[in-house]
Amino acid sequence: MFWTAGRVLAAVQPDLDLTMLAEETTALEAVVDHDRVIQELFALAPVLPLRFATVFSSADALSEHLLAHQDLYLARLDQLQDRVEFTLRLTPVVLAPTVANAAEGRAYFQQRKQQYQQVQDRQQQQRAEQEHLFTHLQTLGVHYVLEGERVHLLVPRALGVFLIPLTHWEVTLTGPLPPYHFV
Repeated sequence: MFWTAGRVLAAVQPDLDLTMLAEETTALEAVVDHDRVIQELFALAPVLPLRFATVFSSADALSEHLLAHQDLYLARLDQLQDRVEFTLRLTPVVLAPTVANAAEGRAYFQQRKQQYQQVQDRQQQQRAEQEHLFTHLQTLGVHYVLEGERVHLLVPRALGVFLIPLTHWEVTLTGPLPPYHFV
C-alpha cells in the first residue's frame, strides 16, 4: 500500500502484527519481502529504504513524520538520483607459506627474518593498492563507507566499470542495490 503526505510517497504495510515477527522463520520471510519490495520500487524510481520493522502508531503519526521530514527526504532523494549502491568485499591474497628447510643457528634466523620481511612487504603493497583504489574512486565521484572488509560504494548508475585491477586482493562485488548505507 502507498501513503502520501505532502510531496512524499511511502510504501507501507498496514496493520502488521509485530508479534508474528517473534518467530524466526516468519521474521526472515518478512525481511526478504521487505527487501523485495524495496528492490522492485528501486527499479522504478529512487528510494530511501527505511530500516525493516520501522513502525508508526497510526496513519496520522506516519503522515506527521513524512511532513516533518519532507524537505530532508526530498533533498536525499535528489542527492541519490541516478545512483546505485555496490558492496565491495576486499580479502587480502595471502602468500603461500614457504617451507622451512632444516637450517640451523644463524641460517635459521636469517630465513625467518626473510619470511617476516616478505610478509611486511606484501602488507605494504596491499595498503598501497587499497589507497590507490580509494583515490581512484574519489576521482570518479564515487562515495564510499568502510565497514570492516566491506566497502559500500555509491556509484552513478551510468558509470559502468569503475574498479581497477587489484593483484593483492580477492575482490567480490555485489549490486547494484538501493542506497541502503547512504540514507
